[in-house]
Formats: sequence, C-alpha cells, structure tokens
Amino acid sequence: MAALNHLVLQGINRNTSPILLKLGELELAVNCVSERVGQLKKREGYTQILNVPDASEILSLIPFRRGSTFKLIMINAAGKLYSADPINDATWGTAILTGLSTTARWQATYLSGNLFLGNGAVVYKTTDGVAFTTVAGAPLAKYWDTLFQRVYCSGVDASPSTLFWSATGDGTDWSEPAGSSSTDVDEDDGGNIKQIKKVNDRMVIWKNEQMKRWDDDNMVTIPASSGLDAPYSLIGVDGNAIGLDREALRVYDGNYPNPVSTKIEDIIKNIDLSTPDRICAAVMDDMYYLSIGNLSDPSLSNVWIVYDYNKDSFYLFSLADLATAMTRYRDADNKQYLFFGGTDGKVYQMFDSEQDDGEKITMEVHSHWLTPSGLQNTFIARRIMLFGENVDEFFVEAMKNGDEDFKPMGKTIEMIDQVGLKKLGRNQRAIKVKITHTRDGQPSLNGFIINYGTVGKRAKS
Repeated sequence: MAALNHLVLQGINRNTSPILLKLGELELAVNCVSERVGQLKKREGYTQILNVPDASEILSLIPFRRGSTFKLIMINAAGKLYSADPINDATWGTAILTGLSTTARWQATYLSGNLFLGNGAVVYKTTDGVAFTTVAGAPLAKYWDTLFQRVYCSGVDASPSTLFWSATGDGTDWSEPAGSSSTDVDEDDGGNIKQIKKVNDRMVIWKNEQMKRWDDDNMVTIPASSGLDAPYSLIGVDGNAIGLDREALRVYDGNYPNPVSTKIEDIIKNIDLSTPDRICAAVMDDMYYLSIGNLSDPSLSNVWIVYDYNKDSFYLFSLADLATAMTRYRDADNKQYLFFGGTDGKVYQMFDSEQDDGEKITMEVHSHWLTPSGLQNTFIARRIMLFGENVDEFFVEAMKNGDEDFKPMGKTIEMIDQVGLKKLGRNQRAIKVKITHTRDGQPSLNGFIINYGTVGKRAKS
C-alpha cells in the first residue's frame, strides 16, 4: 500500500493547474492562518467592546495617541462622533460631535500635536481626542496624510484632481502667503484622485486609472500603474502600500505597483465594487486584512481576504458580521489590537474570543484534485490520516473524480477506516479532501496522508 503526503500547508492557490501546484497549496482555506510555516491554525473570533450608542453603521474608526492620552474615535451613520479609551473605559459616553454626514467615511493624519480629520464636507482638529474644532480655510477633502511637515489632502468634490498642502509645520494654515498651495494632477487623464499615501518620502497619488508621485517639487507618473478602486483598502506597510483595484491587490514598493493576488485572481474579480467606500482594511502583525463583503464563488458571507505578506500566502475569513470600518490600535504598552465596526453600531475587538460575537466559527480546508498514483494509474483509496493538534475534532469529507459533491467520511480520531473510504469506489484517478472544524477551540492542522493501492499496469510510452 502506497501513500500520498499532503503536508506543509501553504495557503490558497486557485490559479494554477493542480499538476503544477506546490506541495500543500490549497483550493480553499477559510477561517485559518499559518502561524508557523506549513501549519494551519483556526483563527480566533471577536467580542464587542464598549456599548452601542446608536444602532447605525460604523463609518470610520480612527486611533488617537498623544503622550499619555489614548482614544479610539468612532463615527457612525447617525452622524455622530464618539471618543473613548477602548481598553479602560466602560462606554462611549456622550457624542462629542453631532449633525455630521450620515454616509461619508473619514480619514486622519497628525502634525505638530494635532490630529486632523476630514470627510469631504468638514475638517476638524483635536489635540486630546476629546475636544474638536473646525479648521478654517482647509480644503474639504476626503483623503489626508503628512509629508515634510505639511498636511496633504485630496478628494475635494469641487476639485477632484487637485492635491492640496498646508503651510510647513502648521496644518491649520492654508493661506498661500504662508506657503500653502496646490497642484492639478493630470486633470484630463486618469480620472479623479481616489487616495493619497506617504510612501518612502514621497506623496503617492492614486487616481482611478493611474498613479503619480510627488516629492514637494516634481510630479512623476508611476510606470505600469493601474489606479485604485477601493479608497479605504489602501494601507501603508513598512515603506510599501497595499491597495485593491478591479484586477488585483497590488503592493507599491516605491517604484511599481506589483500585483500579488494572482493565486486568488477569481476571488478578486468576484468582489462587488458597487459600494467601494465600504471595503476597508487594516494591517497587524505582518498580515493585511481586507473586508470585501459577500462572495458568490466560493459562497461565503462577510469575507475578509487575509494576506500574509511575509509568507506570500492567502486565506479567507468568513465572519458573523460585516466589517464596515477597521483599524489597528496600540495601547500605552504598545500592544496591538484590531478593532472593526459593523452595520448595527457595534465595535468589535478581533482575535479576542473562541467565537464570533457568540457564534461558532467553522474552519474549512479544501485540497485540490490529488492524483496519488500519478496520471497514468487508477487507485483505491484506503484511509486518510491527519496530523496536527486535536485532530479528533476535525470532520473529513472526500470527492472522487466525476462527483459533484463532497461525501462525509465520518469523524476522524486519527484516521478514516478502510471501509469508509471504500465508499468512494474503485479505480479512481483523482480525489479531493475537505476538512472542517466547527467546535470551539483553535486546533492546528499540519497536513494529511492518503493511503491507497494502485490498480492496473502503468501505460507504456
């Protein structure tokens, strides 16, 4: 009896023939990540923080940190802004600002002790995360960042292709005598500005169909650029920036926007971009998390695309709630948290529970078609052996070539018995394996082995 080892699990690859796959690449990996190379571990869930002052969609979450003051700013579709210490406070308290836009997302940046934030209709600043005042004369912009001691902004409805900047060292002064100015960014080419981000001492401007780089003196077109379709998918990462367009997730490294999502190309092209401002992202612990809503193929709800950029691996999360805004937050001890808000006014702390706000999490792993005896021979599957922690809690299903559905093979303690796998039939050329876990806990899966017998003689060449 021979055996096929399917070990060293390496994330999703849906864009390569199974014959060319690297050992361990998967067709689907849901609600798990690889904390160690070659090992999949079920993800943790989330719990609600603070209270729900308004049962309306969370539009933006903005961390505030200055000196000993730490706040999380929350803005919702009730048109209200709240501020609280998510680690030490019991509630959000009373709304600090009211009468705001009920649809616009917000973005923020720091300069000279001030946090500046705007949404395209109003601009505020705060020095303590509690008191907010308007910034007179500031452009009514959606996108904000800081470079060379100036506040930059764009996304003004009346000037959608213009980049603005403040006086040096003073984000409250937008007068030309003090050094504030602006420049048009190919007004007749590439569409509107969709986002800006400081990358390697340059202000990079993403438009619908092109990218530009500004160094305070020169505007340069970035070769092979493709623009941006989801403004709040763009996150700066270690001198790079990751963002989503209709064709790919791309990492901009200061030179080119390099596509990194070839392995999940069909998923990227299946994303609904009808409400692009709802697509949001955050980075924590070398992982890029992108909330994209529902998927039809594969059929999953409230999906996050998870990109481990150190291992160049992709996974999918399927949550009980849709994330409409998210952010990374650091406390006084520099501990990192991932917070996200949903459609019902709740804000959650990710990776804080065995469940998703009280609902069980299902980990699901699909192999590609496997050909244990090679393409020339048929085989009889004998048994499947799992390797990992708490493998008795996993449930195994299998699909033979020609079938349309996975068939339950029973609950595994260490292996599926020979009788069970004989239900798959004889003389198969390929087999798929599906492994799920629906109980609480965080088991790990290192891989599996299929024991089989070969049928027939090898064909002559």
